[in-house]
Order: sequence, then structure tokens, then C-alpha cells
Amino acid sequence: AEEQIHSLELRARESAEAESKQRETLRRLSQNIQDLANALSKQQVGLVSPSSQAFEAPGEGNVHRLQERLERAEMFQADSQSLWQVQSLNIKTLREELRSAPWCRAISDLECELKALLAGQVEDSAAALHSVAQMIEAGVARTEIEPRDPRASEEEK
Repeated sequence: AEEQIHSLELRARESAEAESKQRETLRRLSQNIQDLANALSKQQVGLVSPSSQAFEAPGEGNVHRLQERLERAEMFQADSQSLWQVQSLNIKTLREELRSAPWCRAISDLECELKALLAGQVEDSAAALHSVAQMIEAGVARTEIEPRDPRASEEEK
């Protein structure tokens, strides 16, 4: 369950990052549309004859394409935001279920008992090592070790 929560949190972060990138893209697209609209209004030329009314002004197709891209990006952003909200609610629900699970308290108690047992074993091991060290020190104090000459051992052989 914790892996699922972690996975959902990662997805939520990724969605948030994607949403932030999309916002920046939307802002740039909006700025491009405004710039094109301003440029078109400055460059607009009066129509010469009624038959030329069927044709678009130069660059107007670009404005339409940019507007369509902006609308698609807005829809994608709305979908991403709703998906992020659903995932966020799922994470909250999973956390609440995990906290209220009947086995959660039992696992916590077991963890405490295991830690207590391990602490006891550490204390016992430390006491055993201490007593071994005392025995070694007592043995060394009783018998002095005489340094041997390596040449003397070769002559004995």
C-alpha cells in the first residue's frame, strides 16, 4: 500500500510539473496570439472589391491555428488538473485506510517487541565481550610473555 501511495505521489508530482509546463506554454501561445492580432490590426489593408471579401487577410490562418492550439492546450490542462485532483483524493483515501487498518497496530507492537529483543541481545553480547576481555587481561597479567630470539629457535631445530 505504501508503494502505491508513493507511486501515486510521484504521478501527482509529475502531473503538477506537466501542468506547470502547460501553463507556461499556454501563456506563450496567448502572447503569440495577441502579438499576431496586434500585427494584423496594424497591417490590415482595406478591401479593394467585394469579390475579394472571400479571401482571408494575410496571417489570419496563423491566428486561427494558434487559437485552436490554445483551445486544445486548455482542454489538456483541464484534463490534467482533474486527473491530478483524482489522484490526490486517492492518495488521501489510501493513507486513511492504511492508518485505520486493524493490522497496523499489531505490526507496530511487533516492531517494538523486536527492537526490545535486539537491544537485549546487544547488551548480552557487550557483557560477554567485556568478560572475555577481562579474562584475557587477567591471563596476560599472570604470565609474562618472554620475547624469543628467532635465531635461537632455528638453532634448537
